[in-house]
Amino acid sequence: TGSDDPQINQIHTIIKERIDNKNKLRVLDFGIGKGRLISTIFENERLVNNDVTDWLDYYGYDKFDSYRELCIRVLTDIYSNSQNRYFTESKKLLSNLGENSFDIIVLCNVFHEIDPNEWINLFTSVTSTFKLLKNDGFLLIIEDQLLAIGEKAHSKGFLVFDELEFKKLFKITASDNYKSTDYRKYGRLKS
Repeated sequence: TGSDDPQINQIHTIIKERIDNKNKLRVLDFGIGKGRLISTIFENERLVNNDVTDWLDYYGYDKFDSYRELCIRVLTDIYSNSQNRYFTESKKLLSNLGENSFDIIVLCNVFHEIDPNEWINLFTSVTSTFKLLKNDGFLLIIEDQLLAIGEKAHSKGFLVFDELEFKKLFKITASDNYKSTDYRKYGRLKS
C-alpha cells in the first residue's frame, strides 16, 4: 500500500467528508488486518502537514489476532498509546467503548470473507460490534468487485455483493440515508 492506493484514498475521502469540527470522528476499522488503512491515512495527512490525531479517533477490531503486534505498533506510533484501540473480542470492545459511540464502522474487503451463515449473528447478537454505531452513524462497506489474488474466502467460497444485493440484505429503502460510490467510475471499487 502506498499513498496513491485508490481504495485507501476512496475511504480517506469518505471519512473526511464526515468530519464535525466540534468533535473528533470516532472510527472503527472492522477487520483491521495489518493496519494498512490507518497507517496510509496517517501518512497521507502527514504529507500535507495535517495531524490525523486532531480529527480522527481510530480503533481496530479483528476476529483473528495474526497481526496483533503489527497493529498495536502502528496505533502506538500514531496515538502514542494503543491501549484500548485494538480488539479481538467484540464483548471487550463493547464494554470498553460503549454502545452508540462510533460515527463510522468501516468494513473494507472483509464482507466477502464472512460466511453468510454468520451474517445474522454478526449484526444482531447481544455482543454485536455494530451496536457501537451511533443512531446517525455510517456503516461504510467497501468491496472490490474484482478480487485480487490472495484474498481469503470463507468455507463456502466467495460471495461479493454489489449495490443491489446490499440494499436487499439491509432492507434499504429510498428514505434511508444510503449512498453508493464507484471510486474509479468503472464498477470495481464500490462503497
